[in-house]
Amino acid sequence: MEFTSYGFIPNIASSLISAYYTNKVFSNIDFASVADPQAVQDMIFADPSMKIASILGIIFTLWSANIWIFGVKYARDLSLRNAVITVGIPIGLGLLYTILTVFVLR
Repeated sequence: MEFTSYGFIPNIASSLISAYYTNKVFSNIDFASVADPQAVQDMIFADPSMKIASILGIIFTLWSANIWIFGVKYARDLSLRNAVITVGIPIGLGLLYTILTVFVLR
């Protein structure tokens, strides 16, 4: 756990940056004038700041994955290939979900 816990440090920075962009998007929306929740969701995802936050989140996730690969490699005495497979499958699925929901299905 000690080796892989360092991989969460980029997530702290990513959360701070995402909070800034989310605050920026929400400050531009007048929630009182829009009654339809779907319209509010469309306005949120239409803002380019949300796409920037998503791209930065992907970059920070890849940074975390890099740290986790070497953490798993040394903690479990795995080959680099096996460590990449161990970390890459869940990270790859998570990134695929993020890319599909934010960039493709919108």
